[in-house]
Amino acid sequence: MLKSLSNRSHDVHTGVAIVYNNNVVRSFVVTTSVKFIDLDDVSIAEYVSSGSPLDKAGGYGVQDLFMVESIHGDWANVVGMPISRVLLELRDIVSRT
Repeated sequence: MLKSLSNRSHDVHTGVAIVYNNNVVRSFVVTTSVKFIDLDDVSIAEYVSSGSPLDKAGGYGVQDLFMVESIHGDWANVVGMPISRVLLELRDIVSRT
């Protein structure tokens, strides 16, 4: 997985549905683009042996920034939840009620 991400960009998509009283009041997808540096086999082996990527979707943790060249979009989305967008949506829902 890490070798295939090496020196490439990929998109991380997170779908969110806000449900109230069994009704979807809002749903959306947030996309963030992540570009990796060129990873050599030694760096990949060391990272895997650290155990850090073993419980992560996609085989890496973006918080392990040594491998990330750039991020375009919401960093929190890559970690797991686009918190800023969720809060904005919730604020909008509350203001309309």
